[in-house]
Amino acid sequence: MIQYIETIFPAYFYHWSDLVGLIGTVLLMTGFFLVQTRKLDTKDIRYSLINMGVAIFLGINLIYKPIPANIILECFWLVMSVYGIRMWYKDKYELR
Repeated sequence: MIQYIETIFPAYFYHWSDLVGLIGTVLLMTGFFLVQTRKLDTKDIRYSLINMGVAIFLGINLIYKPIPANIILECFWLVMSVYGIRMWYKDKYELR
């Protein structure tokens, strides 16, 4: 039985960056959950900060286990998060 399981799930060597990536994944799911349950508005700065954290944590993981398509996605995710923070700041402080 164990040999069968090992053929389906080959041995995987975990790196500390995998834990960082898991934290990013939990942040992503948390942000999505909060938006879907209407406990967080997408215009709230916390939403952009969560997304920035996701991009940073998953980006760190991608440094050690690179996947080009995901690197592009996380760079875009980070840029859009910074843009969202900038727009929040502009709406809050510059329109008085």
